[in-house]
Amino acid sequence: YALQCILHMVCVCVEYRRRRRRRVEFDSRLERAENYSSSGSRGDSAEYVTLAQLEEDSSSSVAKHLESANTMFSFIWWIIGFYWVSAGGQDLARGSPQLYWLCIVFLGFDVFFVVFCVALACVIGIAVCCCLPCIIAILYAVADQEGASKEDIDQLPKYKFQITGDNEKLSSDGQGPYGGIMTECGTE
Repeated sequence: YALQCILHMVCVCVEYRRRRRRRVEFDSRLERAENYSSSGSRGDSAEYVTLAQLEEDSSSSVAKHLESANTMFSFIWWIIGFYWVSAGGQDLARGSPQLYWLCIVFLGFDVFFVVFCVALACVIGIAVCCCLPCIIAILYAVADQEGASKEDIDQLPKYKFQITGDNEKLSSDGQGPYGGIMTECGTE
């Protein structure tokens, strides 16, 4: 178990360093691309990298695959251990009672956390399914206004549009052949 934990920690550290190095490389490429676009010079177009390419490169890590295999091995070992403690518990309790009760306590914690996580996921799912429509209905009822209020509309300035028939005035205003004059209401 200790070797498995050490292997897991080494894989996590290697993956973290690799991703951090990739992020620094990506940030430097992004900075060079920004400098390239702001300076307007024609540089090497191979400097650009997409996020999809970055994800493709990160998915091929040996440490990541080793970590996944270690996790699967740990899960299978947990199931086998659960079976051994359940099936041969009486012999283990007589031969080594402290080890037996230590295993029972660890398995109890594991089962508790699994049940807790599943129950929490179910509660969150039920809450989203049941409460979200209620929350939307309450927000819709509270925000019954659609558009601006009467007071906000009254504060806006009002203009009157008059079509002018004088072609000289139209051409000097730059309004075109169908132009007119906008005058604010309440002014001369």
